[in-house]
Amino acid sequence: QLITLRQELEQLRNYIRLQQFQHPNALEVVWQVDEELMPCAIIKLSVQPLVENAIKHAIVGDRTLTLRVEASLEDECVLLRVCDDGAGIAPETLEGIQAELKAPAISGLRHLGLMNVHLRYRLLFGERYGLDIESMQGSHTVLTLRLPCIRDLG
Repeated sequence: QLITLRQELEQLRNYIRLQQFQHPNALEVVWQVDEELMPCAIIKLSVQPLVENAIKHAIVGDRTLTLRVEASLEDECVLLRVCDDGAGIAPETLEGIQAELKAPAISGLRHLGLMNVHLRYRLLFGERYGLDIESMQGSHTVLTLRLPCIRDLG
C-alpha cells in the first residue's frame, strides 16, 4: 500500500517516541526532510524496519545513539536515509548483507526486515530502487532507500 512520506514519517515519529520511552536517554533523532517531498508516495511501513535495525544493532553501552532521518531528491528519485553513529557493521558482515541485496535468495534470507523493504521496492518499481548500506565498524551506518518520486497518489 502506498501512502505519503508525511504519513510514513508521522507513524515513524510515534514508533520512535515509544522507543525513547523504553530506552530513556539512549536515542536522539535529527530530522532533515525536504518539506517538498512530504506528498511523495512511499510503501507503507518501509522506514520503520530501518530504524528498528539501527536501534537493535547500533546502540553501544550507555552512550546515546544519534539517528538522522533524511529525505532528499536526486535524479527524480527520493533518497531516504537512516544514519546512525553507533557500532557500525564488521566488513565481512557488511559484504554479506550487500551481496544479499544484489542477489537475494529468498530461501536463505538472514536480514529479513531489511530484505523485506528492499524486495518490496524492487518488485513494485524495478531494479533501480531499493536499499543500499554503507557502514564503518565502530563509527556509523547509513541505510539509503531509493524510491521513485511519485507526487500524486490519486
